Amino acid sequence: MIRCQAFYCRVRETALPIYRNNVFTILLLVIIGLAPVSGFAQSVATPEVGVTAELLEGRIQEVDSSSALDEANKSALLDLYRKSLGLINQRQSYESRALEFSEVRESAPKQAGVLRGQLEQLEARPASTLPDTLAKKSLPQLEQQLLSEKAFLSGLRAGLTEASALLEAQSLRAQQVREGLDQARLRQAEISEEIKLPTTPGQSPRLAEAKLWALQLETRTLAAETEMLNQELLSQPMRIELYGVQRARASREWERQQRYVELIGLLVGERRVSEAETAKLEAEEIERNTFGKHQLVQEIAQNNTRLTEDLNRLAAQVDKISSD
Repeated sequence: MIRCQAFYCRVRETALPIYRNNVFTILLLVIIGLAPVSGFAQSVATPEVGVTAELLEGRIQEVDSSSALDEANKSALLDLYRKSLGLINQRQSYESRALEFSEVRESAPKQAGVLRGQLEQLEARPASTLPDTLAKKSLPQLEQQLLSEKAFLSGLRAGLTEASALLEAQSLRAQQVREGLDQARLRQAEISEEIKLPTTPGQSPRLAEAKLWALQLETRTLAAETEMLNQELLSQPMRIELYGVQRARASREWERQQRYVELIGLLVGERRVSEAETAKLEAEEIERNTFGKHQLVQEIAQNNTRLTEDLNRLAAQVDKISSD
């Protein structure tokens, strides 16, 4: 009985390490065996694309110069590679715009505050008046000044129109952005289904690869577009506030300049009338002084008087056109 117990102990001491080693080995094999399956499932569910613009440009050159491909495959490959290249560029554009909208959320309130302060300063200024120096200028100088101020007024009008257009466009943009988000989500769902489809029988591996690249890149581009549109929606209240203050300031600047142009126009008109009356009186005086003199001298003086009257009428017409 004692011998049996001793034999049992020796057997157990020998078998236990073997058992433990076998269990460890089995577990290790199970883990190693499952690892490729898990990795494959992940790559199918969330495909990764290591495709760059440089790679695609190289493929385009390679296919374009290849003589081994038939025209159908060559054309299909080139279309897919160029589409993928365009998607990369478009994605970069979306990412850039998303960053701009994100920055606007921070900068627009500050800009609006600065513009609001400038608007308050404009409101506090007294009404537009003409400086005393203008009264000392000649009529040609005043006319040149009037043209310059009108050109500045046109620039302010263009700025006011632009600010108004930006503000008005926001009323429709929110709905357009939401529609764009819905379209992007629908297309992403379609691409997910397309990726799961089996390869067409007889299709070349290169063509299947190019199609998969295009679908994966389109998915990433749609994700970038979605982020851009979300950032646009988030920044819209800040941009509306900014555009509103811009329009208010532009409107106030235009109103003040419009009044200033009117004042200079009145001054120019008055100066024209004054100088025309002076010229008329001088012509009449000359005509009176020529009375009794040679007939030719009298005719010259009379013609001068009529010419002065014509110039007066022309000046009145010019003032009317300027005021209109």
